[in-house]
Amino acid sequence: MSYKKILIAGSVAFDFIFTYEGLFQDHFKGQDLSNLSTCFFAPKRKKFFGGCGGNIAYTYSLFGDTPILISAVGSDFEPDYQEWLSKHDIDLTFVKKIKDGDTACAYIVTDKKGNQLTTFYPGATIEKQDLGVDFQKFKDSLLIISPMNLENMIELADDASAHGIDYIFDPGQQITLFPPGIMSRIVENAYLVILNEYEYGLAKEKVNMGKAKRLIVTKGGEGSEIIEDGVHICDIPAIEPKAVLDPTGCGDAYRGGLLHGLKEGLDLAKACEMGTLAATYSIEKEGTQNHKFDLGGFLERISG
Repeated sequence: MSYKKILIAGSVAFDFIFTYEGLFQDHFKGQDLSNLSTCFFAPKRKKFFGGCGGNIAYTYSLFGDTPILISAVGSDFEPDYQEWLSKHDIDLTFVKKIKDGDTACAYIVTDKKGNQLTTFYPGATIEKQDLGVDFQKFKDSLLIISPMNLENMIELADDASAHGIDYIFDPGQQITLFPPGIMSRIVENAYLVILNEYEYGLAKEKVNMGKAKRLIVTKGGEGSEIIEDGVHICDIPAIEPKAVLDPTGCGDAYRGGLLHGLKEGLDLAKACEMGTLAATYSIEKEGTQNHKFDLGGFLERISG
């Protein structure tokens, strides 16, 4: 099945990336984690455009199509970030601007093994917003619901289901906030659920993940796994990057490639392969929206 439009709901944020030249684990050996006070000296800091929704939309746009972004931002979204997304043909019709609010910010520290610690400031998305999406106008479209305001995520999932719109549930760091009953409903109604290994472990503690029709579990350098109705279907191997510069946002890039494959009507395994290569492109650059490719070069690399 192919789709006419791709709708991407998720946060838009400024990412502040810090590099810690040691290992996080060295700070916690033999420590009582209930009484913790530590500091990570980070001599490097960079600012990038980010947020799950913005990152997914950016990678998806590299395939030459126009995604529709659904989010909320503050007054500082203009002019730089708005112009950047518009330059990449991302439809901002449903990006609500809160004049007296801030755009969300993520403060991400990465150690030399690629482990990350993140503090997220939600800004304008701390409160549920009226995003103005009428799903009656988006028949034969695919929606991905990635991390943003919890109430908006729940509302989008329920509205999409009510209108017969396929959606991908991608709760990310918001997974711990979902009440089990609501999360179970969203998982069961989803066309597809996508989680990393850690999130999958948390999800299984809250709901019966065997009721997910289709599930992708991403495993970093070990690739990803497809599960359908609780049954393992196949593993998708990772693609070796030419260089590992920054793992931040590689999961979002995976989702951008996955969405392109699904829109084109590829089977789930082939779509996951496209997600895997998109993630590899992201890892090879610093920041979450600095990788580039054209469709021809992408297809050539994925084929051999």
